[in-house]
Amino acid sequence: MAHTEPGTSDEWLQDLIVRPGDAVWRHPRPDAPPADCGPIFFVVLHRSGDPWTHVYRVERRRERPGNLVWLLRALPGDQTEDARRWVAGLGAA
Repeated sequence: MAHTEPGTSDEWLQDLIVRPGDAVWRHPRPDAPPADCGPIFFVVLHRSGDPWTHVYRVERRRERPGNLVWLLRALPGDQTEDARRWVAGLGAA
């Protein structure tokens, strides 16, 4: 299973964007207010093949079509620190 910061319970999403051996960071952190108050961002370091860092935005919706997932950035290599700073700069805290 992928490395996940403690308390992340987004298993449905991890099955969608994360593979074994990948690392994932959630922003805001899992102890933040409920997800209904805004988007959640994930920074994922994909390690299968050449490494890539992806930033995803997720909006949880109760109505159809349901949850929405966007790939916002795709960066070659391990650029997780830069990606996490970029997400924090969006005001997503």
